[in-house]
Amino acid sequence: MLADSVESAAKVLAEPTPERIRSLVDRIAEGKMAQGQLVDAPLTLRELEEVKRQFASVLTGMYHHRIDYPTMPSPPPDRPAAPVEEPAADPTEAPAPHGAGHVER
Repeated sequence: MLADSVESAAKVLAEPTPERIRSLVDRIAEGKMAQGQLVDAPLTLRELEEVKRQFASVLTGMYHHRIDYPTMPSPPPDRPAAPVEEPAADPTEAPAPHGAGHVER
């Protein structure tokens, strides 16, 4: 119940800064306590504070915005590499016989 409330409320924050998220989590938890919705929850106030801290941490990670990096100009496309030329076969050499160069042991 508490997690659903803080998550759905965080989605609509205009600027989800860590401070705003912590404030939102605090307000929602205090509201639930004031309405008596946590009366039967087996949580101590210390545990509730830890839950709120964890909610704020997770939501801050989910909704933080990365800084915009300046755009860099694209590097010029690479020129195609010059084709590698195979050395011309010497017409005076005869082709190697089949199996030439193979040594049996």
